[in-house]
Amino acid sequence: MCSLLSLLGQLFLTHILCWDQPHKGVFSRPKAYYGTVEQQGWMTLHLHILIWIQGSLSPKEIRERLMSDDTYLEGSHIGEFLTGTKDKLRTMIPRETIDKGSSDADWSGAGYINLTLSMPIAPPQISKLYAWHHQFQLTVDDLLLKSNVHSCQDKNGRCSARFPKSIVPYTMVDPMDGHVIMKKLESSINTVTPAVTYTNRCNTDTTSLQLGTGIKATVGYVCDYLTKASLKTHQIFSTIKLGCA
Repeated sequence: MCSLLSLLGQLFLTHILCWDQPHKGVFSRPKAYYGTVEQQGWMTLHLHILIWIQGSLSPKEIRERLMSDDTYLEGSHIGEFLTGTKDKLRTMIPRETIDKGSSDADWSGAGYINLTLSMPIAPPQISKLYAWHHQFQLTVDDLLLKSNVHSCQDKNGRCSARFPKSIVPYTMVDPMDGHVIMKKLESSINTVTPAVTYTNRCNTDTTSLQLGTGIKATVGYVCDYLTKASLKTHQIFSTIKLGCA
C-alpha cells in the first residue's frame, strides 16, 4: 500500500502538478508544495498536499476579477458533476445497492467496467479529442458518484461531515466581508478537480485557499500529522511485531 501511494504521489507531482517540468500543470505553474500522509484507523492511507502557485493573485485581486465576471477561479475545481445531476447519473450507471450501509454498493451490469479498478485513457490525436473529452466527463461523473457522494448519516439523520452543503448557483463575493463564495451545484459532494479524479480513480477533493485564516487552519491540520506524539494501539502492536520478527 505504501509503495502504491508513493507511486501515485510521484505521478501526481509529475503529470498533474507538473513539478520541475517545462510546461504548466492543471493548476498552472507550481511554486512549491508540501504534503503528508495520514494513516486512518482502518489502516488506509490518505494524502494531504498544499500547493503554492506562481503568480497567484491576492484575495483583493481575486475579488476584483470576480466582480468583473472573470470565471478563471472556477477552472481550478468544481462542485458538481460534469454530465448531469446526481439523480440522473444514478439512472445511467448500473448499480445494485447492498443494504449494509448508505455508502456500500455492488456495481454490476452487462459490459460495464468498474472505473475505480481500471487505468485512465490517454487523450488521442486532436481530431478525436472531442469524443475523448466526452468520455472523460462520463468517467469523472461515474467516479464522483461512486467515491465522493456523502451519505454517512447517523441514526438521527445527521452527517458527521456536515452534509448536505448549501448550493451556490454562481461564484460571488460577500459584500460584507469580501469572502469569495465558490459556485457549487451539488450539495452532497466536496469541490473536486476533474483531472485529479480521472487520474487517481478514488475519492479526492480540491479547495482553493484564499483567506489567511483558512490557510493557517489547513497548514496546521496537515502539519499536525507530523507532530503527533502518541501512537494508536494497532500501530504499537504492529511496531512490536516488526521488531520481534
